[in-house]
Amino acid sequence: MRGAGGPVSGMVLVGASVVRSDAYPLLALAFLLAAAAIAAMAIALRRRERREALRQWWAPALIAAVVVIVLTAVFDSLLIIADVIRYDERLLSGIRVWMAPVEDFAYPLAAILLVPSLWSIAGAMLRPRRPIDEPPVTGSVPAEEAPERAVPMGEGGHGR
Repeated sequence: MRGAGGPVSGMVLVGASVVRSDAYPLLALAFLLAAAAIAAMAIALRRRERREALRQWWAPALIAAVVVIVLTAVFDSLLIIADVIRYDERLLSGIRVWMAPVEDFAYPLAAILLVPSLWSIAGAMLRPRRPIDEPPVTGSVPAEEAPERAVPMGEGGHGR
């Protein structure tokens, strides 16, 4: 494959030979690292409930990852077998799951990290803030410890 009179993008000419490039693996790695950084930020923003967040996220993320890996392997392989898509082998790492290049798995796995992370970040940004020195609300307060509130008198003259 040649375009505009030169070798395929991502290839390096050394002397008279073309050397394999790591263009796709590096791009896939960049996507995964960016998604991991955003996931770390989401967890850091939930510092008060970090363990709870991790407990809630790990099982659904693991299940989603397994499903996405299987679906990506199956459908990418079917598209390759049907000759719908082709890859320049010189730009790939050479590692495959069935017929799908391993680089194709980076994008769905990044999405598995990004969707709950961005949801959590958006929720943290929209949540009302409270002062740091104020303890978190953990449940109901016993009546003897609750601050007195003015309650308007009803028609029957009863307070509450």
